[in-house]
Amino acid sequence: MEKTHCRFQKKKMMNLSEKYIVLIIILLGQYARRCTVNEQSYEFANITMDGDYIIDFVLSIHEGNRPDEDTVISVDNVVAVEAIISAIEYINEDASLLSNVSLGYVIHDDFNSPQQVSAIAMKLSQRILSNSLLTSGYQLCPNKSNGCSQSEANFSIVTESHSFSNVNITQSTNSDNKLSNENDVEFSEKNYYNDDAKDTSISQKPVVAVVGSSTSDTTVSLAMNLQLLGIPIVGCMATSNVFQRWLYFPNFIRVVPSDKFQAQAIFDIIVYFEWSYIFVLTSNNYYGLEGLLLLEDEAAKQNVCLNSLSIQAHRNSSIDEKSIRNALDKLNEDDRVKVVIVFMLPGEAQKLFVEVSRKNITGITWIASEAWAGRGEFLTLPPHIMQGIIGVTLNSQTHKLPDEYPVKIHPGRNKWLLPFLCQQYNIAVDCSLKKLQNISDFPRNLTSFYDCFPVSLNFIWTYMFDAIYTIAKGLHNLLEVKKCENKSVPTINYSELLQNYKDIRFKGFSAVPIQFDRYGEEINAHYDILTLQFNESIKKLEYINIGSWQQVNSDTSLTINPSDIHWNKGVKPMSRCSVPCGKGYKRKIGSQSCCWVCEKCPPGWVSTSNISYKCLRCEYLKHPNDDNSECVDDKRTWFSYDSPGGIIIILLCCVGELFSVTLLLLFSKHRNHNLYIGMSFKFLSFLVATFGFLLPFTFLQRHLDIICHINIICLQLFYALHLSLMFYSIGTIRHYVGHLNRLFKNIPLKGKNKKDKSNEMNHITFNTDTKCCSLNCINMGSFVFILTVLLRISPLAFNGLQMPAQVVIKKVSTNNIFLYCRSKDWDFYFALLYEAIMLCLILLFSNKSRNSTSNNDIYQNGSTIYDNDKIIYYEAFLIALVCFTFTPFERFESKPWIATILQSTAVIIIQYIFVVSTYGTKLYVIYRERNKRK
Repeated sequence: MEKTHCRFQKKKMMNLSEKYIVLIIILLGQYARRCTVNEQSYEFANITMDGDYIIDFVLSIHEGNRPDEDTVISVDNVVAVEAIISAIEYINEDASLLSNVSLGYVIHDDFNSPQQVSAIAMKLSQRILSNSLLTSGYQLCPNKSNGCSQSEANFSIVTESHSFSNVNITQSTNSDNKLSNENDVEFSEKNYYNDDAKDTSISQKPVVAVVGSSTSDTTVSLAMNLQLLGIPIVGCMATSNVFQRWLYFPNFIRVVPSDKFQAQAIFDIIVYFEWSYIFVLTSNNYYGLEGLLLLEDEAAKQNVCLNSLSIQAHRNSSIDEKSIRNALDKLNEDDRVKVVIVFMLPGEAQKLFVEVSRKNITGITWIASEAWAGRGEFLTLPPHIMQGIIGVTLNSQTHKLPDEYPVKIHPGRNKWLLPFLCQQYNIAVDCSLKKLQNISDFPRNLTSFYDCFPVSLNFIWTYMFDAIYTIAKGLHNLLEVKKCENKSVPTINYSELLQNYKDIRFKGFSAVPIQFDRYGEEINAHYDILTLQFNESIKKLEYINIGSWQQVNSDTSLTINPSDIHWNKGVKPMSRCSVPCGKGYKRKIGSQSCCWVCEKCPPGWVSTSNISYKCLRCEYLKHPNDDNSECVDDKRTWFSYDSPGGIIIILLCCVGELFSVTLLLLFSKHRNHNLYIGMSFKFLSFLVATFGFLLPFTFLQRHLDIICHINIICLQLFYALHLSLMFYSIGTIRHYVGHLNRLFKNIPLKGKNKKDKSNEMNHITFNTDTKCCSLNCINMGSFVFILTVLLRISPLAFNGLQMPAQVVIKKVSTNNIFLYCRSKDWDFYFALLYEAIMLCLILLFSNKSRNSTSNNDIYQNGSTIYDNDKIIYYEAFLIALVCFTFTPFERFESKPWIATILQSTAVIIIQYIFVVSTYGTKLYVIYRERNKRK
């Protein structure tokens, strides 16, 4: 559809003094850079096409600083020019995008020189500012159907920093700007090779964006020079991370992913193949140095050692061959290096590998950065050098143009195409006359154009299309918002344009959606992983796709098919500074984190893996396994039934239990005997005698916290029952208990003198005719006895939740531990104090009662005498002797099994003493009387 161009009308003059001041500042800045430009070379280095809005492109068509015939022409940027022309034509033919508005372009050749870029930026600034000085601004009606006439419609663009850079826009009706007929054999330069200094039509049109440049160094120069104007700069080839510093590049956005994604992809591959020692070769430019910083950050995250070397680059971006040789000599000196990352531009990497081939360096797996991975110039190098190279390259899936729009390729619109074909390829062309000798030899469409080149150029084509469509869509959205209504004058500045570009979201022509963050950085990335293999059938090197790495909306994925890789030496290299330490060893770090010396872990320590930097100490309940790789549970032993000491204790307890039960049965036969009737606490005594010998069995159980807790409670209850039974069996104490019983029962003692009362209380237990019933006295005594026992074990109940008992673990060997129960210190000393006080009281009262002349607590039948207090006295003495002999040794004995034996022995001896003194002595008296009667 033919587009309708709006007419423009001058509105008002602006302050000239203010404009001249800014212009002088820019010129002084350019002079300070000492950038001298050859005017003739600059005129040679641009292509223009008129339009309502102009996009300036800065590309490195030539790779030298002079446009002479010996200068190498870049294949990438020749294709980029074709992409620019095709994209602009495609947009201008698209009625749904920028309706009634056409795009034009100015393509500059910077000769891959930052100085030339500065010159281009200076002339572009002069062009914009000169228009703003001569004109006061124009209005544009983007759509006639909007309600305002073409004669009334105007449009103004204002720079971000200064609101006076309004650009003159005029109607372009020059038929010379139309493309030549594709069937013309002879092409004329004048239609396409316009100098913007002479083309007044283009010089007065608004510049809506600048796209470029071809390298990070030239793009930095371009962005810094145009920063003052605030014009949006769209990068489509510069991937350096330097542009992440958005404060220095506020008006820069790019459709190509940053090198931070590339660094992540490379190190994900390195981690996948388990390489830990990597050598990095970079060039001394923005691409190489910023890439090295990213690689170092990723190496620190992935715990990979990085040894790097930057090769010096000259001002014309060609690296020093002497520096290459020195770097390769250093590389050869390190036998540990098996993997090398080459983070360089294509020309630099090519020079590097030419020197590698000359030195015949083999056995190294080279990792190629996206700048040179997949390029055809490396296919001609020796296969034994290049075999097994792994590289990451930006995904080459490109958008396919519709069939109804053929891309017309001919030198009539690209003045650099014929010199390139003459210089690089044997196409029959008369270069001097710019005529085709055979028109059938020239590619006519996009497909055959690709076939002319030995490398994939989809990357250049794809991201150039993405950049141009980002500008077109952003401008389209802004014009839709700024449609003139009621004859108002819309004003658009560069900050609005930049924000609209950042807000663009579309599928794009690459494999990932175009989406920017707040700083204009592409947030998605997709890389193909390639390897260079030698094809035996064609006897040539070729690239094979072995996987991909992508990040979309912060989701990262890596896919690799390692079976497709033919390694340089036939096997996957093991690139590491030191061999992995064996299990049971730790790494002692040397001068570099990836280089270490293996040290054996000390006894009782383990290393959980072969990459451990420290040994871990096993817990007290565990010990190292055979290879010191992990801690395993110790073999737990305790004073068990099957141990020799346990067997002896079981025998003693069984004999004691049998002996105790026998005495109880014999004693129960004499229920009518006064010794049986007068015995205090018969039921409790029976229980203690029966179950006392079972207590040592708890020492032979598996020692858990709950078992130890029960064990200690039973042990303290054992001592409390024995001491309380002895104490309340003393005659004097029984008299006091009987007196308390009478007070509670209100039994008066009338009609008796003091001596009679005393005699009655002394014989209360054994005299069945007394008015104090024995049952009542025993009940009161039992109550007082139980109360005393409860008071004794109350601290245990009060601290029950705190587990006063604890399992004590004693190492008896490297792999064995001995478990035994041990009460806490406070409970031990409390029990010892209680036992000491009770034994002292028992000895005191029993001895006093035994020596008293009024003691009638003696059973006498003829010559048979049974003095109960005397028996208790000797029993208490023996128990005190046992307790204060065994207890200190048991508490402070270092060998736990001996402590358990002492504890069990003390319990068994006390139980034997109790049974013999309580039942054995009484049975002795009973059977002695019986024998005498017989």
